[in-house]
Amino acid sequence: MTARGRTALAMLTLVALSLLAAPGGAAAKPGYYVLPESHLAIAELPGSNGYRITIAALGPRYAALLANGRGGLVSYFVRAPFHGKRLDVRFGKLGRVSVRFEPTGPLERESEPGGPSCNGPQTTTSQPGRFVGTIRFRGERGFTTARRSAVKTTVFHSSRLVCKRPPESEGGEPEDKATSVRAFVKGNPEGPVFTAYSDSPVAGPRAEGPSFGVSITDRRPSMTVTHSAGAGGEPDAFAVSPLGDVPATATVSPSFPFDGSATLTKSPGAATTWTGDLSVELPGRGTVPLAGPSFSAKLCRNISCACNRRQPCLSITEVGRLQQRLLRLRRR
Repeated sequence: MTARGRTALAMLTLVALSLLAAPGGAAAKPGYYVLPESHLAIAELPGSNGYRITIAALGPRYAALLANGRGGLVSYFVRAPFHGKRLDVRFGKLGRVSVRFEPTGPLERESEPGGPSCNGPQTTTSQPGRFVGTIRFRGERGFTTARRSAVKTTVFHSSRLVCKRPPESEGGEPEDKATSVRAFVKGNPEGPVFTAYSDSPVAGPRAEGPSFGVSITDRRPSMTVTHSAGAGGEPDAFAVSPLGDVPATATVSPSFPFDGSATLTKSPGAATTWTGDLSVELPGRGTVPLAGPSFSAKLCRNISCACNRRQPCLSITEVGRLQQRLLRLRRR
């Protein structure tokens, strides 16, 4: 398997494991986790209005369709079995993917060490081919459409692996080494949720550029849809008052696809406020306000307001690299 193939496999595995970590995922005794046997495949095709459509089969239980473009990403996750041969997924009224896998190249096999904490090596196979059948999709409000009868793909198969969990690290993020903000609609943890973080405590000539993100999750009976967007900015796009200042403040002014700005103010004995005209344009959702009296906000002198185990932080550069790797895989 090429390095590009292993990179794509690793990315898909991370997505699959995040889903399997939910209730009903692969079980393991305390102190251990299971990397289940899986068939994974990814295919990419053009959508209208400049979007790229990615179809990901995350066997044995899930499939996803991702529409990426114009600064935004919409992800549609559905329970759908995939065992390396056929994929049949219905995305409600938005579309359907009903395809079979046709090999176009030889099967490659590789065995990689699972690591000292795992019960043996992990065997992985890969085979290039194409999905043939029906691929049709029309996003909400028609933000993008796609229709194909065949598309290139590669199918990966990984054996089951049981590994011991690493020991928990002691202590949290050190104070004053990073800064983050989280703002969300009161009483609605599904969104919109806005986050900002920087590796530097305050803006300055040597500060790193901050990262901004927003997501809205819509859990439907047969599908989970997440509308999201991310952006970077100059160091002064995330300006935070020095530690110890009263009141503590943080002002964000992210770049496209965001518009406007918002300011957090935290005073002793008073509720934290999040005011401004900050908004974002999300595919299929239109303009979404991200500040005002309906929002709660929190300022952290570390990255914990923006990053956690279920929502790891990726810099804009890292996100771009992942997107480029997906494009290279499509041309394999």
